Amino acid sequence: MNPRDATALPLALDQLFQRNAYGIRPGLSVIQALLERADQPQQQVPYIHVAGTNGKGSVCALLAGALSAAGYRTGLYTSPHLHHFNERIQIDGVPIPDNDLAQQIATVTRDADILTSEAGVRPATFFECATAIAWRYFREQKVDGAVIETGMGGRWDATNVGRPVLTIITPVDVDHANFLGDDLTSIAAEKAGIIKPGVPVICGPQQEQVREVIVDTAHKVGAPLVWAGESVQIERLAQDWTGQKIRIATDNRTYRACKVSLLGRHQLENIALAVAALETLQDVGQMEIAESAIRRGLSACRWPGRLQVIADDPLVVLDVAHNPHGARALMAAWQELERQRPLGMIVGFLQDKDIAGCARIFGRRAEQFWTVPIDDPRGGTAEAVAEIIATTGRPVTASTWPAALDAARDWARSVNGAICIAGSLYLADSALNA
Repeated sequence: MNPRDATALPLALDQLFQRNAYGIRPGLSVIQALLERADQPQQQVPYIHVAGTNGKGSVCALLAGALSAAGYRTGLYTSPHLHHFNERIQIDGVPIPDNDLAQQIATVTRDADILTSEAGVRPATFFECATAIAWRYFREQKVDGAVIETGMGGRWDATNVGRPVLTIITPVDVDHANFLGDDLTSIAAEKAGIIKPGVPVICGPQQEQVREVIVDTAHKVGAPLVWAGESVQIERLAQDWTGQKIRIATDNRTYRACKVSLLGRHQLENIALAVAALETLQDVGQMEIAESAIRRGLSACRWPGRLQVIADDPLVVLDVAHNPHGARALMAAWQELERQRPLGMIVGFLQDKDIAGCARIFGRRAEQFWTVPIDDPRGGTAEAVAEIIATTGRPVTASTWPAALDAARDWARSVNGAICIAGSLYLADSALNA
C-alpha cells in the first residue's frame, strides 16, 4: 500500500478497525511480540504512564501541554478519539498526519499477521496495534518524552510494557466490571499494576479500599508514593462558563494566579495531579520545568467533551461522564455553574456501563430526558436506555440525532432552561456533528 495514495488511510483504518472483532484481550505477550519486531521503541522513549477510572484524559492533556510549553517535544497517546483516530496519537498537540498513520498501520498490521502465521501468536487486537503504532511513531519522531494513557486497566493493559519515569493513578471507581472485577479492591489491584519498582507514583484522591491497595503495592515494590492532594493546594478565585481562575501552592513554590478552561471542582483535582507530577519530574532530575511553563501549559489546555459549551442560545454543554463517579462530578459542577435554570439531558450509553447508577444521579437534577443510540457494537439502543431512565420518574423520550437536539432546544427555550449531553465519549462526535 502506498501511504501517499489518497485512499491509503481509509483503507488502512478499515483494516485496523476490523481487529475490533478480536475483542478485548488483556495480556502482554502479543504487544511485547509486536514491539520486539520494532526493536523495542517503548524502551527508547521516556514516558509518564497514567491509569485510573476518571480524569485520565484531562491529566494527560494537562501534562503534555505543560511539557510542550517547557520546550520538550512531547508525545501524547490517549483513547478513544472524538472525531478521527489521528487524535489518539499527538506530538505537541498535533495529531499524527494521515500519511504517517497509514504507513504505521500497514507496518504494524503486517507484523501482527506475520506473528500469527509464523509464530502462532494470537491475532493482535485493535488496541494492541494502536499502541504499537504510537510507540513506533514517537520513537521515529524523536520525542523528548511521552504521556501514555492506559486503555482500560493497568496490569494487563497493552500500554504496560516498559519502565516509565513516573506513574500516575487518577481516582478509581467501578467501571469495565466484566474485565476488571466488580469490587473496588479488584479494580484497584488492576490499576496499581502500572506501579514499578523505584518509580515514583503520583496518586489522586481515592476511596479507602483503593488507597490501601495502592499503598500496599507501592510499599512492596519500593515505589515512592506522592498524594497530590497533600502536596498541592489549589484555591479557586472565580469560575464561569469560560473557565476557572485559580491559585496554586505546593511544598516547593507558590504560583501566580492563572485561568484554565477546564471546569468543575474535579478538574482542580486533576490539575493538582498534573502539578504534583511535573514537580516530581524536576525533583528526580528528569526534566526542568519552570513555573511559567506550567502555568502556560495549564492555561492553554483544551480537552474537548469535558463540560464543553457547544451552543449558547440555549446553553448546550457536552460532557463525557459515563459512570457514576463521572456523573457525580458532572452534576456537582453543574450545580456550581447553573443553580437556577431547569436542566434537560440528552443521554446515550454503552451497554456495559452502569446506566442505572448514572440515571439515579442525573435524575436528581434533570427535569427532562431524551435518549439516543450509540453508533458502536457495544452501544445501547435509545429504547433500552429510556426504559432505565424512566425508573427515575422523570419524563424521557427515545429519539435519534438530530431530532433529540431539536426537541431539547425547543424545551429549553420554552422553560428558559439549559441542555447537557452526557453518557458516553462515543456520543461526542454525534453531538458535535448534530
